[in-house]
Amino acid sequence: MTVKDRQEYRVGTGASLMLMIVVVLMLAVLGMLAFSSAQAGRRQTDRHVGSVTAYYAADAQAERVLAQLDALGEDAAAQLAVDGISLARDGDVWTYAVRVDDQRELCVRVRLTEEGVQVESWQVVRTDDWSPDGSLQLLDAVGF
Repeated sequence: MTVKDRQEYRVGTGASLMLMIVVVLMLAVLGMLAFSSAQAGRRQTDRHVGSVTAYYAADAQAERVLAQLDALGEDAAAQLAVDGISLARDGDVWTYAVRVDDQRELCVRVRLTEEGVQVESWQVVRTDDWSPDGSLQLLDAVGF
């Protein structure tokens, strides 16, 4: 066998250049995906921080109202109406609501007793109306 009979397989510069282009494109796409994921995470975190901050501000205001109810007792209704909190009374049970944001409010229900104020409920309630979107039909029952 002579040197001419033996075939040599050589990788030319074109194949390595194509491989490098594919690698660079893949890295660019992965970089863009990582960047968009980081931006989405930041937006979600900013919304969460705003929501938690608004809740704790409303919670602090509700605690102040509760302290005033405990200190003033029956005379609290006139003084708290000035602060923008409207109290509703049903016997010895008082209810009031503090706005958290445009979609939620903190509703508090307390009972005034001889020992002081007893909290019966302390919950966040949604105030916006949800209506389902009927434009998407998932199942066509005519075929069955």
